[in-house]
Amino acid sequence: MSYVSFDVYGTLIKRILPPKTLYQAMENGRGGPYRNFAQNRICAEKELQRKGRQNYTLDEIYHAGAFTGLKENIRENMIRYEEECEMNNAAPNEEGQRLYGIFSKGNRLLGISDMYLSSRVIEKILHNNGYPHIERIYVSCEEHKSKRTGGLFQKVLDDLQISGNELLHIGDAVRSDFLMPKRYGISSKRIAAHGGAPQKRDEILYQTGFDIFGPVFYEFTVWLHRLAKGKQICFLSREGEFLKRCYDAVYGTDEKILYVSRESMIHGSIAVLLETADMAAILKLISIQRNETNERLIRRFGVDTEKYKKLLLKENLKPEGLLTEATVQFLETHRRELIQDTRKYEEGFLAYLRQNMDLEKGRILLVDIGWKGSMQTLLTKYLREKQQGVRVEGAYLGSTDDREKQGFLFCCKNERCADVLGFSGLLESLAMPFHGSVQGYEKQDGHIRPVFSPSEHTASSKNRIRHVQNGILDLCSRMQFWEGRSVFDREEVIEKMVSYGRFPKRKNVFLEEGILFYENGRTYPLVDAPGWKDFLNLKCVRDKFMECSWKAGWMCRTFKLPLPWYRVLRILRKKADSRQA
Repeated sequence: MSYVSFDVYGTLIKRILPPKTLYQAMENGRGGPYRNFAQNRICAEKELQRKGRQNYTLDEIYHAGAFTGLKENIRENMIRYEEECEMNNAAPNEEGQRLYGIFSKGNRLLGISDMYLSSRVIEKILHNNGYPHIERIYVSCEEHKSKRTGGLFQKVLDDLQISGNELLHIGDAVRSDFLMPKRYGISSKRIAAHGGAPQKRDEILYQTGFDIFGPVFYEFTVWLHRLAKGKQICFLSREGEFLKRCYDAVYGTDEKILYVSRESMIHGSIAVLLETADMAAILKLISIQRNETNERLIRRFGVDTEKYKKLLLKENLKPEGLLTEATVQFLETHRRELIQDTRKYEEGFLAYLRQNMDLEKGRILLVDIGWKGSMQTLLTKYLREKQQGVRVEGAYLGSTDDREKQGFLFCCKNERCADVLGFSGLLESLAMPFHGSVQGYEKQDGHIRPVFSPSEHTASSKNRIRHVQNGILDLCSRMQFWEGRSVFDREEVIEKMVSYGRFPKRKNVFLEEGILFYENGRTYPLVDAPGWKDFLNLKCVRDKFMECSWKAGWMCRTFKLPLPWYRVLRILRKKADSRQA
């Protein structure tokens, strides 16, 4: 065969916003505002369909319904604006790209579409999205024939003066793209609806970022932009760095990254806090973790671990033992010594903050994933003790606390909070940069610069995270046309992401299997599924389950059954809560 034709929408191209959402965005956009535009646009097209009109053009739509009495110049502006919006609302379909790449070698390519957009507009859309070799585009509204009734296929055969066996048609509609071509002797290949699922792991990861997480991160940047007016934005490393990349992609800005890790902040502030705060309050400020040991706590202070291990043993405290009241008393006893041993960190820490933040006046907005906002609390306490008058607020993807903090997905503990925190490790991992954690600060060429630990990521982990991030960033970049306005249905896109985390499919969990999760100096697989030997020691299985930060994913990966694991998880939580009550 010498010709291959492609359906356009659903095969080569996918819409970023569905039509109804697109019309709503147009109603609120710079092309308007047109009161009730979205409703009128939908009703005008339905009116043509009720009257039996087929193969109508965009111009005919804007002569129907509530648009009938429009002045011609206004009508023209609305048509051009919709065409511009459609051009910016298109993205390539992964499966369509793959097939285009295969069949573009040695074949002449056509586009065939039942559509009200003109061939001129569709040609631009295809070229903008990586399909430059489509020779001609046949559109139902121009030819007054459709694929659905078959007339458009006959038109193609007549124009090219070829027989059906010289043409292969590819599309996603059963009738229009698969059955109807066969009536004209044309070979046809159907891909799944909406362009088909991508076949390769990297494509699935990219599409997951673009379709599932991208709209949420975009709407987060819009929310953040409104919140940040009159404030100095500081994106908090490490996950905040990716939020900054999303923000910059939408708004074309270059905001500051504050390279401060929990470790560097504790090291830098602990001497001052030890001089002023109650020991129990200090332990609360630095967010003691479950199963924290004496040795790990000492290590978090940044002091000589071996020295303090000996002191612990001298007072009959096991370094590997869990924290008790005796540990608090030990720290109280050695408070002055701890201050002396940690004072060396404070000067570089404060110098770095002064270099990168305006500490003399105004309000600072820290931006991060969340969840407790403990680093903001710790920084606020430290700056207050240093008598710096700046007000520190927080903007997070989600926050369990509303004191000087706001959360996009949730603020304070509620049902949405529980849903999201059930896969918090997945969100943190996907926003993670590839350098290591900030260990401290050093002076170079007159500037205070952060010192990073080696990256904990493997090449495989980096690769998988990068593909998801590329999908998210591509979506954010494509949304620049909307000039930073909210265009997605916020609740709808959040629910779609939450559903992905609550009800994971096996293919998604297998893909996340190689991603590493980092927390408080420890690195372990995001989904650390036990092997069959681990089940000989149920404590090992329990420990892996308790440590996992995507528990529904862990259960799906471990037991390999298509069960509603999130519901199982909720039952287990209720039982655990009833035992503690």
